[in-house]
Formats: sequence, C-alpha cells, structure tokens
Amino acid sequence: MNLSEAEIQVLASLQAAKLDAAPTDRVTLEKGGERYWIFLEDWTEAYPSLIAKGLIDGDDSGYRLTEAGSPLGYAYNRERPDKYWYYYRRFYPAAYASAAHSRLCKRVFGKDLCQEGMVDMAALEDLLARLDLKPGDHLLDLGCGAGVIAEYISDQTGARVTGLDYATPAIIAANERTADKRSTLTFLQGDMNALDLPAQSFDAAISLDTLYWVADLADTLSQVVRTLKPGGQIAIFMLADRDEGDPPNTLEAGNTKLGRALSKLSLTCDAYDYTTRNTEFWRRIFEAATDLRDDFEAEGNGFIAASLIREAEEDFSHRSRRGRLPGISTTCACDIAKLRGQSSASLGSRLRRPPRGPSRTSNCGGYRPGQTAKNPVPDSPCLPLGTMIPNARPWPGLPAAAGMLLHFQCRFRDLNKPAFRDPRGESRLGS
Repeated sequence: MNLSEAEIQVLASLQAAKLDAAPTDRVTLEKGGERYWIFLEDWTEAYPSLIAKGLIDGDDSGYRLTEAGSPLGYAYNRERPDKYWYYYRRFYPAAYASAAHSRLCKRVFGKDLCQEGMVDMAALEDLLARLDLKPGDHLLDLGCGAGVIAEYISDQTGARVTGLDYATPAIIAANERTADKRSTLTFLQGDMNALDLPAQSFDAAISLDTLYWVADLADTLSQVVRTLKPGGQIAIFMLADRDEGDPPNTLEAGNTKLGRALSKLSLTCDAYDYTTRNTEFWRRIFEAATDLRDDFEAEGNGFIAASLIREAEEDFSHRSRRGRLPGISTTCACDIAKLRGQSSASLGSRLRRPPRGPSRTSNCGGYRPGQTAKNPVPDSPCLPLGTMIPNARPWPGLPAAAGMLLHFQCRFRDLNKPAFRDPRGESRLGS
C-alpha cells in the first residue's frame, strides 16, 4: 500500500498516543506532531485518505487506528519516532558535501571528520588511548554515520573497522569514499535493535552518542557482547539527564539508563565525567553554527545550522544557566582534586593513561570500599579493571548531568552470579 509521508506521520502519531494513553483529537494529535520539527508534513488530506483506506476511523474529536492500521502504526512509530529519522537521512550526504559544515567541524571538534554528536578530537583520542587498538584488531563502530571517524581510527591504529548505521545514504557515501580501503573498512546498513553480525568477530566496539534510539538498551548491549571475542572491549559516549524532582544520585552511572542496562547484564565499567568539556563544547557549537548560518543557508543546508542552534540553545544553554546541563552520565561525579588525598590508580588491562583535562574518573573494579587494586577482595565477582575511589559521592554544585566515557571489557565473571552491591545497596557499577 502506497502511503504519503503525511499519512505515515499520522499513523505513527496515533500509535505514540496509544502508547502514552494520550488524547487523539486532531488538535492534540497535531500538537504532538511537533516532534517532527521542520520535517512535519501537512496532515489535512491524510485523515480522510487514511479513513478511506481503512487504516483509521473517527473524526476530529478523536481518531483511532483500525485493526488494519495498527501494525503499520506500530512499525512507523518504531522506525521514525521523531525528527531524527528524517534529519539523519538528509544530514550525512549534505554535511559531507558542505564547506560550511567542514569549517564548523574544524572549529568545534578540532578536525573535520564530518562529526555529529559531542565527541571532539580530544575525547576521541581519550577513547583510542583506552582501547589501545593495534594493527589486525577488528573494531565495530555502532552508528558510524558517513564513516569518516571510522576511517580516521583505522588510519591511526591500523585496525580493521566495520561501521554500521541505519541511514542508507550515509552507508552509500561511506562505501563510495573508501572503495580503495575495502581490506580495512567495511560499512553496513543495519539496525542496532537486531544486529546481524557473527559471534566473537570483533576485538572492540564503540558507540559515540548513538544508543539513544534503541528499543531495549540491555538487549542491544547483549547483542554487542555476543559479537566480541573473549577479552573484547566496549567504549560508549552517552548522555543522561536529571529531570526536576529526580534525586541527585540519578546521574551516578549505576543509576542511569545505561548503567541499569549494564547492571542487568552483570557488566562492570570505568566511567569518566566530561561535563565540563561538554559545557564548553555546546558554547562552541552555538557560536560556530550562528556565525556560519548564512553559509549553510547559501548551500541549501540551513537545516543543519538550525538544528545545531536549536539543540544548543533550547536543550543545553538554558539548562546550563539553570545548573541542569545534560551531559554523559557518570559513575561518580567526584572531582579528583577535591578527594583529600585519595586518588585513582592507573587503569588495568589494556588501559594506558587517565583522562586529560577536567575529566573525573571512578573505576568499578569489583572492590569493596577502602580496598585498592593491590588488595582486591578475593571473592569479588567483578573483573578488576582498576582502582575505585572509596565511597566517592557527587561533589556539591555540579550540574544535574555529567559527561562520561564508559569503558568496559568483556572478560567478565560468571554472569549467573549476582551483581556485586556495596554497603549502600547501590550496584557497584559506580561509586
């Protein structure tokens, strides 16, 4: 059945309203359609058309999916729940060809790798130092976009990289650009909700601000773990936020959505707080996108500048002013310099150096409070990755979100054993 984009948006929106038990009168439904932002279609003709096709019934006082329309509503709401499905289908081909975006990347990220997200070159180098990839290693890049970062990693480390992204235009662009590097670079169109990849085929996996849209985070992570060889590693950059009324410990990594998913899988991690960096990052984004807005518009790519300005101003800047800047959630928001002589030891296994700059760190190595890497608990169920900061707590005055690189290895304990919990009753994913 051929459906217009407007009809698809109506079906998806009715499914979303059904899931939220929200009203489905036309005014409320179209108010919810604002989630599509500049990609919102005119729905005026969609309602009678969908009724004629037997996919919805009702009137402007309330619409409903029919038995025939329900499966379509479910599928479209899952596929394109908001503006980002539309945005990324347009973004990568446009950004890769955009001189304005190239200038923005150099100014904001430190190098033009056609970036989208918050991982600048300093953060990327932190990640590479922790993974310590070598020639011959095989890396999985989840949500690789146009694959320029994947190509950079391969060029710098000699590792073979397989990139996966759901946006077909991005994968086409990546494969065309790297046709002469097929021995070291592979790009696949795929769904992170259903990874069709061979087991134990990767030495490491990364996700750079890409796990927000998976349906079940723990399920996706379990699929990633399945693809890793024994001793494999995963490094994740991911945001978390604290809403009004949430307790302060919401942003300890063990309490975030990602932390809970890791705990469910009995995986341990090291966490690094990038809040301070992210604050500066969004200032740079806002200034650069504003300065270059006319250049983007002249290219026909004004939607890129508009999206960056909107995100920086509405989602980040006002929260920063109110002390609620979203960042990547962290195991521990403690400032190392303020821990009165306590320190974190060098990370174990393949980790080579601590994070640079204002980052903060807290390592879950399976130790009870007061113990260190030189004196681990004999029956600890966690793999010792490093030294945790004993009884560290969030430092007063930090914003209500934190920036973090999560790093963990998949050489884990018996997954049937219960997760280690500290005396406070909190999962020892974090402090």
